[in-house]
Amino acid sequence: MRLMRYRSLRLLLLLSGLWFHLAVAAGPDDRLLPSEGLQGSFQQQLVDADGVSLGSSEGRFAILTPHFFRWEITAPGSQLIISDGQDLWQLDRDLETATRRPLDPEMLSPMQLLTRSRAQLSEHYVLEASLDNLVLTPKADFSAPFRRLRIHFEGDVPSSIEVLDSLEQTISVDLTPDVGELPDATLFVMQLPPHIELVEQGTGRR
Repeated sequence: MRLMRYRSLRLLLLLSGLWFHLAVAAGPDDRLLPSEGLQGSFQQQLVDADGVSLGSSEGRFAILTPHFFRWEITAPGSQLIISDGQDLWQLDRDLETATRRPLDPEMLSPMQLLTRSRAQLSEHYVLEASLDNLVLTPKADFSAPFRRLRIHFEGDVPSSIEVLDSLEQTISVDLTPDVGELPDATLFVMQLPPHIELVEQGTGRR
């Protein structure tokens, strides 16, 4: 159970960062989202290098330019990550714990690529674009938490993400967007129940 929770959390953290690739806000002709935001449901699976399933989960997502993000696993378990533009919140409802840490604009990880355009992404990644796919491969001089990222589009809407990580594991995410709906700003405000223990990271407080 603990191993599955670790894998689920690891998958949640990695994909929360990868989703920021879809929130570039350099302009309507250069961003990966068809509008100012996107929300919907997802199903994701983690497979090891031998093709053995390490776990799967499902839930809801929401993303809103320029810097708002929500990724929530509803089964198995209940976990939530929110970026409000200043802090990154992580809530585990089953363990009744939460963490908050500042977003570091200098950290060149997928999570900090929130406001990058395709031109900016190309500084650190080789971009391969086709009619319905965009593949990002880190350049040799850039350290990234994955080896390859593929985004598949149906029309101009992202419909799936496939990630090959540094452990040769493959993360596959199928997206079902809510057609014609933009996320409400209240989705990106973390509201903690009073019994939840909050741990502050990177602030010197607890």
